[in-house]
Amino acid sequence: MAYRTATPRTARAINDRIALELLVERGPLTAPQLQGITGLSRPTVAEIVKRLGDAGLIEVTGRTGDHRRGPNARVYALAAGRAHVAARGRGGEIRVADLGGRTVVSVGSPGELDAALHAAGVPVLHTAALAGPDPEVRRAFARRASTVVVESEANLAGLAEHRRGAARDRRDFALLWLGARTDAALVLDGRLRRGASGGAGAIGGLRLPGGESDFQSLLGGPSVRALARRHGLAGPAAAGGSRGAAFWAELAQRAAAGAAVLAAVLDPGCIVLGGEAGRAGGEYLAGLVRSRLAGMSPVPTEVRPAAGGPGAVLEGALQLALDTARAEIFGGVPRQRTALKS
Repeated sequence: MAYRTATPRTARAINDRIALELLVERGPLTAPQLQGITGLSRPTVAEIVKRLGDAGLIEVTGRTGDHRRGPNARVYALAAGRAHVAARGRGGEIRVADLGGRTVVSVGSPGELDAALHAAGVPVLHTAALAGPDPEVRRAFARRASTVVVESEANLAGLAEHRRGAARDRRDFALLWLGARTDAALVLDGRLRRGASGGAGAIGGLRLPGGESDFQSLLGGPSVRALARRHGLAGPAAAGGSRGAAFWAELAQRAAAGAAVLAAVLDPGCIVLGGEAGRAGGEYLAGLVRSRLAGMSPVPTEVRPAAGGPGAVLEGALQLALDTARAEIFGGVPRQRTALKS
């Protein structure tokens, strides 16, 4: 079998992408700092800086000292105003950010967006990421953005938990979404997995043995609220005291059954409980599910409460929009971990 190594052109594209990602993650850097982080030679870093500057992707934002001269004294930053993205979460809230992720517009509904964009001096959106398949909302954003991507609430929350939340230290985990719908987000080897048809993680429709019910009927929002009422509670958020303990115990048994399916099939090593019920239960619910899952799962599996609040879906949508825009603007090269000698 013949193996192909990176061509000089490919190596340059990878190194350019790494430099851009470093400027996104760490902020403005000098050429010597880029050299130290990447391990590349001084001439190679100089070439990267020149290419990215000529392409309008980076800009000089200052110098390390007034007495210093030359390119090594310059501080380089991502040209964040090169493009803007929009994210829409649940409830209609919209955030618009520049390519560096800085929020420039935040509005409560699509009807407010055009005026806010005009006031912020944003003529066009590169990418919009939306939660849920709402055709009308998608058409509205298609008139404003060149690219529109749609994801499930669970997948967007999973992105948020992976980047900055409860699973930021994990390359493999599953998010069990206990919201209006029962769903799961699957992150394996650091990447969100959507499956062949985009239906990976759709656990809600999985039929349970011996009956007509499915996980949606056990863990979906209406079922969880009905369970709370049966225990004399207004809802999961009001589940306190001894009555609350009985409610959480029964919900934990249901959630553990869903978590056991994910653990047995995927072996993610960690399951995060998200959605309204997952947030309301917090560490208490996670502990109950953890103890029940230990007796059900064939593999050891952590159970953690989600760290993201009600805005996790919106945060995940913003991350998806930024990922999509950067992938195109940065040259289409996937995110890399190691620079290549060119």
